[in-house]
Amino acid sequence: MIYTVHYSCGHDGDQDINGTPDEVIKKIKSLEKKGICKACYANKKRSEPLTLHIERFNKGTYTNYCEWLLLFFSGNTQAAREQIKAMGYQWGEMPSTRARDMFKKTDKKAWFKATRLEDLEIDLDEASVLAPQIQSLLTGIDLDIMEKHAPKNQDRIRRLKALHKPEAPDFFGGYTWNKKTYGRSIYMNGEKITLTTEQLDELDQYKKELAEYEEKARAIKDER
Repeated sequence: MIYTVHYSCGHDGDQDINGTPDEVIKKIKSLEKKGICKACYANKKRSEPLTLHIERFNKGTYTNYCEWLLLFFSGNTQAAREQIKAMGYQWGEMPSTRARDMFKKTDKKAWFKATRLEDLEIDLDEASVLAPQIQSLLTGIDLDIMEKHAPKNQDRIRRLKALHKPEAPDFFGGYTWNKKTYGRSIYMNGEKITLTTEQLDELDQYKKELAEYEEKARAIKDER
């Protein structure tokens, strides 16, 4: 049921709250004490620095716990969401990790992906274009394993950087494209752009070159 709540930020807003009457009252009081409206929450996130978190991730078995990591972004992800998405991150409710369940440091939803410890150096290098702060819960043993794989990873990073990445068309205006077209139009930074015939041809060529680049890059990243 929808209730109007007066949040701690001083604004009113509609909130979907379910439960018994006592549970609803308790939730409303909690929101009035420490909850903030959607607009203030968005402003709060925009003011926070972009941070990439690194945690251990049990992907189903104890053995996997020694191998897999969970990477996720917090802070101002709005401006970089298309770039984050292009790196293979997905938006949604994160799977539980031992560290996150213990310390309760992160939001329930985030841009996240699972990666292997041996591939972490590749992922960090890729994310470096966003210049995020790094918050890691890895231990000395993890760093020793990373050092073991460092020569191979440095070779992969060198070959990835040597690949020719096609330049985006000028009409992108410096923004990241979501790789979707709508007839003769695309959306850049939320604004609709109607393309000329020449721009459509340029976009088709860019898509072809980008697909070839991504295929080669994926082959290097997937090497074992």
